[in-house]
Amino acid sequence: MFNDILMEELPLSPILVPVVHKIRHYTNASHVVPMRVGVKVGDMFLQDTILCDGLMDAFYNYHMGVTAENVAMQWHVSREEQDKFAVQSQNRTEAAQKAGYFEKEIVPVVTQ
Repeated sequence: MFNDILMEELPLSPILVPVVHKIRHYTNASHVVPMRVGVKVGDMFLQDTILCDGLMDAFYNYHMGVTAENVAMQWHVSREEQDKFAVQSQNRTEAAQKAGYFEKEIVPVVTQ
C-alpha cells in the first residue's frame, strides 16, 4: 500500500530520495496470476505472494524454513542456540529503539 502511495506521489512532487521500508503485513497480501506471456487455453493458477515473494529462497527455490534447517545442520547450530540468539537479537533491538537509535529511521505511517 505504501509503495502505491509513493509511486503515485513521485511524479507529482519534488521527492528527491525514495523511501526504503520493510513492512510485514500478511493479512492483506495478494494473490497474483503470472501473466507475462498470457494464457491461451486452460486454467490459470494463483500464486500466494507471501510464499513466492517472501518465504522462498530465490536461488534454490527452497522454503526459507528448510534453508534455515539446512544451514543449522551444516554449521552444527542447535535449536536452543538459535532461540537464544533470536531472543538476544530481539532484546538488542528493543534496547536500541528505547535508546532512540532509530528515531530518524522508524516513523509512524497513518492509514485510514
